Amino acid sequence: MVKNFIKNTDYGALFHKAIDLYEKIERENSREAEINNISMGYLEFGSNDGTPLIWAHGSGSSSYEILNVQAGLVEAGYWVIAIDYRGHGRTQIDINSQNTSLYHIADDISALMDHLDIDKAIVGGLSKGGCVAAIFYDTYPKRVLGLLLEDGGSFSNLRLKEDIRLNVVQPGPMPYPIEAVKRLYDTTIRYKDRFEGLQDVLAACSPAVKAATSATVEYITMCLSFLRQEENGMWVYHCDGWRYFLGESGRNVGEGTTSAVLYSRLPLMQQSQELMIPSVVFRNLNVPMHIIDPVSPVDWLPVRHLNEELHALHPGLIVHEVYDYEHSPHEAHLERPRRFIESAKALLKRI
Repeated sequence: MVKNFIKNTDYGALFHKAIDLYEKIERENSREAEINNISMGYLEFGSNDGTPLIWAHGSGSSSYEILNVQAGLVEAGYWVIAIDYRGHGRTQIDINSQNTSLYHIADDISALMDHLDIDKAIVGGLSKGGCVAAIFYDTYPKRVLGLLLEDGGSFSNLRLKEDIRLNVVQPGPMPYPIEAVKRLYDTTIRYKDRFEGLQDVLAACSPAVKAATSATVEYITMCLSFLRQEENGMWVYHCDGWRYFLGESGRNVGEGTTSAVLYSRLPLMQQSQELMIPSVVFRNLNVPMHIIDPVSPVDWLPVRHLNEELHALHPGLIVHEVYDYEHSPHEAHLERPRRFIESAKALLKRI
């Protein structure tokens, strides 16, 4: 996939354009806030006259995840604040001495809102970021205007795994090559320059999206944000995925063997995601929610039935959008940016 991508793309020119865009974003949109004894990095797009949208990224991703849709969101009336949560991007912490559950990230979002003088916001996210948004609502419901959940936060991970074992649903193949992901998560690996590190990032991430999506300046810029430079000049993947997501319980788990994971012994960040029960979190839902549920013939997260169950609990508040995201990947907004912006506009109209 990576070799074909490089072969069929003016990769050198794209790489340098992405570096230029990354440096521009860092100069103009990158911010830091000293909160809860950490330095939280975030990107800010648009004016504070807009409706605040706080976006939490997926596992191993960064605030740059929202880059390809931020302009459309700002035009729609949003003030976009995309965070790097603990252990990711610009928010690097000592993971041996800090708590790192998704509930702690929710506390960080609340503190960031205080820092920015935001009383209430729409909170959203992709995948694990959707779980962050759900947990934020669970903890700070009075600070939420609405929820924008992209394939995460609206369904129970444990319930899905049970339904797969009971043949209630059948998942498609994992779109991320497991060995490439494990290599990326190995932070003992160092790269002499960004270009070398980018090869591993693309090998792990790009197979999950179409080549046309990968061959954009915004996508490569997002991938560049997954690399950070150390004091010695070497480059390393920004997130220690083994310690945050897998731990010793997942170290020997490969594709198709998820039942071997001991979920209560996972790292606290992943454990707080796996054990979350949305039907309990949203039992007293009183704000609009928009669920983006991408589906395809090889959907590796077949959660439509679980989203339908949540929708049935609050049909007047929840929009469950499926058909407009058919044949879309997990990271739907990367391939369907216009559709994603329309979804965000629809939510904004209901606030």
